[in-house]
Formats: sequence, C-alpha cells, structure tokens
Amino acid sequence: MGQQHSTGLPASCCRHRQIATKNIVDNLDNPISISGVAWDPNRIKVWAAHANAVWLIDVGDPTVDGDVVATFQFNPGVGGDSIVDGLAYDGGDDSLYYSPDQNCCVYQFSLGTDFIPANPALGTLINTVAPENSVGTADGNISGVVVGSGNSLYVGRPAGNEIRRVDKTTGEFITQFAALSPSAWVEDLTYDPVTYAPKEAILAKYAFNSLYEAFEVETGTCPLALAQADVSLAKTDGPDPVAIGSQLTYTLTVTNETTENFATGLVVTDTLPGDVAFKSATPSQGTVDPVTGAEVIWNVGELSGGQSETLKILVIVDPSTLDGTILTNTATVEGAQLDPDTSNNTTEEDTTALVPVCTLVTTPSHAADTLTVDVLVGTNVAATGNLWRTAQSDMVSLFSGPLAITEPAINASISKPLPPSGTVGILTTLSLPELGLICSDYKTLDTGSAP
Repeated sequence: MGQQHSTGLPASCCRHRQIATKNIVDNLDNPISISGVAWDPNRIKVWAAHANAVWLIDVGDPTVDGDVVATFQFNPGVGGDSIVDGLAYDGGDDSLYYSPDQNCCVYQFSLGTDFIPANPALGTLINTVAPENSVGTADGNISGVVVGSGNSLYVGRPAGNEIRRVDKTTGEFITQFAALSPSAWVEDLTYDPVTYAPKEAILAKYAFNSLYEAFEVETGTCPLALAQADVSLAKTDGPDPVAIGSQLTYTLTVTNETTENFATGLVVTDTLPGDVAFKSATPSQGTVDPVTGAEVIWNVGELSGGQSETLKILVIVDPSTLDGTILTNTATVEGAQLDPDTSNNTTEEDTTALVPVCTLVTTPSHAADTLTVDVLVGTNVAATGNLWRTAQSDMVSLFSGPLAITEPAINASISKPLPPSGTVGILTTLSLPELGLICSDYKTLDTGSAP
C-alpha cells in the first residue's frame, strides 16, 4: 500500500496556493470547457479533454492571468461520457491515457510521430485497458489515471475508495496501492514531484471539496521528458574534385553528442546525386538496406553517450556527366529520443566532377654517376603517379605514389644512381583506378658506351 505523506497537516487537509487564473479559448477566442488535464514535459504544454475532444494548451507564463489558446487535436470517440476524470501523459511511448467519468476502461491514444517516428498517427487508439481486481475480474468504476513505473497504471476507483495499481498493457491486478478516506470520492489522480521533494507523490483529488490525499510513489514515477539525445551527422567526400567516370567515396559519421544517455533507433538516410551509380556501403555498426534507388538507408541502431560510428559509401561518377557538374549529396539522421538540437541532423556535401586534364613532361640527364629526372607535372584531379627506368630487359620503379591536385603544373626532380652504360628509357604515367592511364611521357637517355 502507498505511504501517505504529510506536510505538517493531515494530507487530506492540504490545499495548493493559486498562482494564476487562465481562461481557456480556442483559436477563434471561443471559451472551451475541460474536465481533465495532463502536463506534457516534452511539448511544454498541457493536454486537456472534455466532451469527446482532446486539446493541447500552451499555458504561456504560468504566473500571469489571461487567456490561453487550446488547439484541437482529435476526437477520442470512446467512453460515452462528456466528463473526463483523468488524463495521463506517458513519456515512454509518447501516448495519452484517457479516463472518462466512472468508466469500465482507460483508453490509450498515440500522440503522433513528433518524438517517436514509429508511432501511429495522432489520435489513434492503441490500447484499451480494463483494470482487474485481485481475483482477475474487470470491475470498472474508474475515475482518474496516472502512469506508474514498471509498465503500470495507477487508477482511481471512487466506489471502492481506492487507488489500484494494474499492468498498463493488460489491466492485470498488481496491488491495491492505497485505501482512501471513507468520505472520499476520487475524481482524478495527478503527479506531484515538487511539494514533497525529493520524494514523489500521487495526489488523489476528491469530487465534493477542494481537498486531496498524497501518496508516495517510486522515484521516477512522476513524468519527466523523454530521454534526450543530441545526435549529429557529418560527411566527407573524396576525392574532390572527382574525375568523371571514376570512384567517389562518401564517409558519414554519426555521433551521440549526449554523454549521459543512449541514442536508440537511429536511422541515417543518404540521398545520392543523380549522376552517380551506387557501388557499395560498408557500416562500422548496424546494417544497410538493399539499395534500389537513390537512397542508402543505414540502420545504425544504438549509440552510447559519446559513441561515433561510420558508413563508407562508394559510387561511380557516370561517364556521361558534364564537365564541372556539382554532385550534391544530402543525408539525415533520426532516432527514438527527443533531439534538443536538430541543426546537426542533416548534412550536405558538394563534389565537383571534372574531365581529367593533366600535364606530364620528363627531362632526364646524368652526371657524376647520378641519373636525374626532372618532371613537370600537373593534374586537375588526384591521381597515381609512376616513374620507371628501363634498360635492356630491366624495368625499375623510381617512384610510385598518389599525387594531389597540382594546378598550375609544378616541377619535381628525382635523382638515382646512374644506370648501366648505354641507352635507358624513362617512362612516366598518371592514372586513375577506374579510368586507367590519363597521361604518359617516355624519354630515352644515352648514358655513354661501356668502358
């Protein structure tokens, strides 16, 4: 049974001090009636209900009197009574429990996809809970509801002068949480994480006076915002510029910037430019859906606080792409938690596609037993350079490695021991993996007769 709290007076005598009076109107300034409310700490608004209508109210400054606008959300279509004795917000799945006056059941409605993308549409009835007694009979007479910990609901029963705790999915009896005062007629339940802090309480409000009783509940029962996770997405491309007809690599990095919370249900959607063909996608974690169009969908899964994971996407630039085309790649990330900073959820990367243009001129010379090759090299795209020396049947590599974009062309010099006497060849090439040779130069050098 719950533990009754006292603030120096019997809990059944307690009153809260009025801070302000709010007149509730619709968007046409017409007054509306409400008979049940629930605070939503994610939207920082109040859910309200009456006469088969659910509203969302922005209370503004809670210390200032005045009008507040209620925005209509949906018609529940259940319960058969205009009076609603209780509403309860569930931050675990972003849903609303709806308790009509002395009803057989409590009804759970989805609040849409604002915070949990997998939810059904706003106002969808997703469960009907018929609370049972200790012998497994659903005996109704429910007035008021709050969401408890451990997949439970607390429901008020005025005819039984009790608060009962039941499974919020099945309605199965867990315990008679509290027996109320004999004269009580409970009409609503609500949370109070403030008055008795650091303890948390459920307040049972009575129908025929302004009093309530307070009962301690487990820490964490009173509704808090959904766990937040600031998830960021970054992207790099390479090479940039990229040669038309060659390979381009995108590297996406998703990070849980929130160190204290897990980020779950993460999905990254990368939209490829129209002038590329998908080749492969390699995630460091999670899976990638089969790619049939322009979208690469990466099911990241879960990230602990501060954790980062990457996805490498390889594409081939269409050989028919026009010189100078800008390839724009856009990616977004979504997750199950509320993201306090959505500005870092989308990333865009531009890559310039170019027809390869290169300059390659070699000038070999020799002196004092040393072979020197001067190279004038330039390229508008990153490439692989190779320099060989040939003599008779030998072919010796003098250089092999990547070359960055060099515009304008630059001079380089390589010196090696003088080769055997006679004529030697100097072969220089620039190449790309998919396109092969894009530039070459071949020169010969007479190193003199053998002694």
